[in-house]
Amino acid sequence: MEARADPAVYPDIPQQVEHLNHLVPLEPINQHHATQSVYKAISVRDGVTYCIRRLHGFRVSSPKQLQPLETWKKLNNVNVVQLREVIVNCKSFGDSCKLTLP
Repeated sequence: MEARADPAVYPDIPQQVEHLNHLVPLEPINQHHATQSVYKAISVRDGVTYCIRRLHGFRVSSPKQLQPLETWKKLNNVNVVQLREVIVNCKSFGDSCKLTLP
């Protein structure tokens, strides 16, 4: 069974972001004061459902900003959610943001 966000209810959620589609918010969306949002989406690459954390207004001014994320990707521990991918400067939401796929 697939869940999809109704575009009439969530007009600001894109239908597809990079290789992810069927985005559904996992928490109430507060556009005015939110610094981050959480969604679930299905990857067209492997058909797996992923959790996406969107950091609103994130801009990369130096590659050093991404170094902690590269370290997190290498972390493999049963008590920590593994970071799969980082999408920087994602334009699908109409602004600059960063998406992480834990």
